[in-house]
Amino acid sequence: MSAPWWWPFNALFWKIPSVASRKLSEGIAAGKGPILLLDVRSPSEYGSFHIEGALNVTVYSLKENIEAVKEIVASLKSKSNDGKGYPHDVVCICLSAHRSPPAVRLLKEHGIDACQLAYGMAAWRLGGYPTVSGAPEPISQWLARARGEAVPDTPVAPAGGIDTAGAGCAQGAPACGADKSGGKAAADSACGVTACAASK
Repeated sequence: MSAPWWWPFNALFWKIPSVASRKLSEGIAAGKGPILLLDVRSPSEYGSFHIEGALNVTVYSLKENIEAVKEIVASLKSKSNDGKGYPHDVVCICLSAHRSPPAVRLLKEHGIDACQLAYGMAAWRLGGYPTVSGAPEPISQWLARARGEAVPDTPVAPAGGIDTAGAGCAQGAPACGADKSGGKAAADSACGVTACAASK
């Protein structure tokens, strides 16, 4: 049985271009950061802490969203001052640089100049570099901005609770099964999304 495409441990693993946390932080502070920070962790990991301005697309769903990511990168690149990010157009981010290698490989296969954050968010936090928290913005909103369209509001569950949150889940989940009597806290526990929009 062959390993899934996103499996990182193969002969190409150690050939993935990387950027150190310090260098990335300095580039961002100087206004010479990458075109896009692509966080490939889960929504709950992202919600707990992430680098401000990063797009969240899990590594497991990246392949099905690759055309959208390409369009977003092309749009951002066309609007940048010098047409190129520093040191690469896209920096892929995970917790410890295990999920980012396959993301970099996939982007490169689709003609996108990409690298990974060396040692991931673990090293970023260890270095004391800034993070923010909060639920990820749906890729549909990023795509709308890339196309110059009106950005749809992030759906919010009705006050009736989590039983009706399927249509309002910011993650697009059809139904998370959380107990509505527990409200937001129960929703967080049941679906793993740290900043669930559902309310009691």
